[in-house]
Amino acid sequence: MVAAARVPTSWLVVGALVFFAAFFAIGAVVSQEPPYPRDAIATAFFFGQATPLAAAITTAGTFPFYAALSIIALVAGFVRRAWLPRAALAVATLVIAWQASDVFKALYDRARPPQSLVFRETSASYPSGHATLVVAFWGVWAMYLMMGPRSSARIAGIVAIVVWILAIGWSRLALGAHYLSDVIGGYLLGLSFVYVATIVARWLERRTAAQSKAD
Repeated sequence: MVAAARVPTSWLVVGALVFFAAFFAIGAVVSQEPPYPRDAIATAFFFGQATPLAAAITTAGTFPFYAALSIIALVAGFVRRAWLPRAALAVATLVIAWQASDVFKALYDRARPPQSLVFRETSASYPSGHATLVVAFWGVWAMYLMMGPRSSARIAGIVAIVVWILAIGWSRLALGAHYLSDVIGGYLLGLSFVYVATIVARWLERRTAAQSKAD
């Protein structure tokens, strides 16, 4: 996501491929015999921290909240038509990342950590769906903020998104729902979709500009 909107398109393609490759590599390793030492260390450190707060943050990364945010974004797009392509791209990226996360969970079939708090989750552990989706959805909005003129408000928005992404990852570790490598894998998968979305956004912006000139 870092400076994704300002780098050459060819670099975005390479970046997306690198993130995909790193995601696959981690999955191939951790799905064999979890947990690995770093996972165990991170679990021991984060597990049980501020459980009520972690539960609230985790809940904010579930389907009802994303559905509400998607509806709000699309309604805003229909009200102000210039926003509609951006809202549609963010929602499309979310849905595609969601489906991809479920496919890869089934592929790697990694067992969840043995202990968890508050929520009982039965899906496979790698990658973290919460981590994938928070990057895929909010990363697109951060990309759009980076595409505009630099301002203190835009910078504050990007910082807020980064903090929220990290908070979601922390909540999954604090609740014992995932290993650290699950969260990192989710971030990598989400980032790869954000880079692809950035390429699509550039194409949409060029198409819109060409249509404006033609009119």
